Amino acid sequence: MNINYFKNHADQLLTPELSKQLGYNVFKNFSSTYNLFIRSSTINSWLGTGYYDLVNTSESFFVKLSQHAGFSQKEIDKVLIAFSRLKTEKEKFIESYIFVDTGFKRTNQSLLSLIALSSRRYLQLYGNEKLLFKNKAALISELSILVKAHYLNNEGKLYMWGDIQRYKVYHQDCIFIFDPEGNLVKSDCYKNSE
Repeated sequence: MNINYFKNHADQLLTPELSKQLGYNVFKNFSSTYNLFIRSSTINSWLGTGYYDLVNTSESFFVKLSQHAGFSQKEIDKVLIAFSRLKTEKEKFIESYIFVDTGFKRTNQSLLSLIALSSRRYLQLYGNEKLLFKNKAALISELSILVKAHYLNNEGKLYMWGDIQRYKVYHQDCIFIFDPEGNLVKSDCYKNSE
């Protein structure tokens, strides 16, 4: 089951009768929600929007529409379980980031400039699909690739902060330290993690 099915069958599904069955009193509201749904790139992206139109949430709209389209409850549950697993995996990276360590010592730089440029020293890991569903070894490998790419893209320097010396990755209860070439130098985990 994918979003293309609903795009290709819009003429059969976008009806006033279905609008009423899904709980809409006004067909225009159903049509608007349906169009937003089929504009999503995937079903997971639709479910992740948290959309609510005062009648259905993104999930209840998907479930009711899928049932009406003839999909079995098993197929629908499979999609919902996969989305739940994806969401849980993504949430592991909400507070994860890479700190770009330059060994910076403030001399005469203005505080306002440092504040404005401080975000260049932090690379957020949340939303990076390549890091999801990886064991520790595979995660370290992907992080190494990210570190090397960042170092090359910035030519080994961060404006005002100086030469990049190392990268400190903070993920869940672990700290991974990489050199600029992407080699793991040190790994400390404070709890038992995979």
